[in-house]
Amino acid sequence: MAQPVPTSLRTILPLIQANIAAVTGLPAPARVMITARNADAVPHFQADADILIRLMRERQDFDVNTGQGRVENRWEATVRVTVRSRLYTDEVNQDQQFLIDQTLGHIVLRDRVTDALEFGFDFLTTSQGDSYIFEPLRVPNWSDPEREREDAMWGDSWCEVTLHYIRSLTQNASWALNS
Repeated sequence: MAQPVPTSLRTILPLIQANIAAVTGLPAPARVMITARNADAVPHFQADADILIRLMRERQDFDVNTGQGRVENRWEATVRVTVRSRLYTDEVNQDQQFLIDQTLGHIVLRDRVTDALEFGFDFLTTSQGDSYIFEPLRVPNWSDPEREREDAMWGDSWCEVTLHYIRSLTQNASWALNS
């Protein structure tokens, strides 16, 4: 595979958002949202489900970056994707429809999000076909689906994916010399 092109998370996150929206059928940004807040701090709107994309942590890959300077500045970023679904279709003591309903089921939506994230490099490429990341996204696991503490009529679960990319840095240091 060819070397990825330098980029920024401000380019990658909207591409992830757009692909999740396309695969799940939920509109972005209304129901597929990029946020900096915990899932419980984002209010529920008038829908049966929504998806939150949250940047968690970034770290520089020091082992690779040693000696590369500003030319190849490799980074690793973790992104949490939270799927939130309404629980209103079940009897009080059951969660069957919440989990496995063919249309609104939480597991159905999680499967679609997994499909969107693991779709390959196609949605994370430039118009010339160059990739923004080093490795395909993989969903290693999902958290347990649980009722939310704040609103028992909603349930959620989340996964985290890791992005490996080259951060785009300016190669012109004239700004530093003028300060």
